[in-house]
Amino acid sequence: MTRDKEFDVSTFSVVEYVGDLNKETFDCHNPSINNFLYKESRELNLSNLANTTIVYDNKEKRILGFYTLNAGVIEFTRRNDKFVRHTPGFDSNTMFADGGNQTYPVIHLAYIALNKEYQRNNEYRFGTQLLKQVFEVLICDIKERIGFSALKVSALYEYVDFYSRNGFEYVLHTPETSQLNEYDMFIRYNRLKEVIIKS
Repeated sequence: MTRDKEFDVSTFSVVEYVGDLNKETFDCHNPSINNFLYKESRELNLSNLANTTIVYDNKEKRILGFYTLNAGVIEFTRRNDKFVRHTPGFDSNTMFADGGNQTYPVIHLAYIALNKEYQRNNEYRFGTQLLKQVFEVLICDIKERIGFSALKVSALYEYVDFYSRNGFEYVLHTPETSQLNEYDMFIRYNRLKEVIIKS
């Protein structure tokens, strides 16, 4: 079990998903995400291409939600060097001296989803708790083993506000990208603790 400060461990278990527990109790209203949990996540775990963690409601005997993490990169150009300007240790003058792009390691939040039983009329309490659980894992566990500069997510349009309220920024947002269905967003590593403390 991972460290857990967001969920009451007397009620919820936070565990790596390896195909056990009753996954049929999970439905997030999105068939493709449901299908990922049902049919793909276990194989990705076993092949070490991604790791899926679930939060299980021991009282109700059902999955509250899950998230999937894997390694990724983020690309910076002069157009989106706001990341560089506000991140200690990054010097944009040096990085972009040759006019090229730069890539840095990130943790990719490939999936995060909440059971429909815990979705309540735009109330983000459980969704926020699930996201903060991801932050805790990055700070307490992953950072001890691997270096990364940020957590990155491809946010669906309807959830951009949710991520923004939890410290995420656009990787690149211009008038040309304002009509997309999803947006690459990130939160710097040094912002994770700040967001948790404020919550």
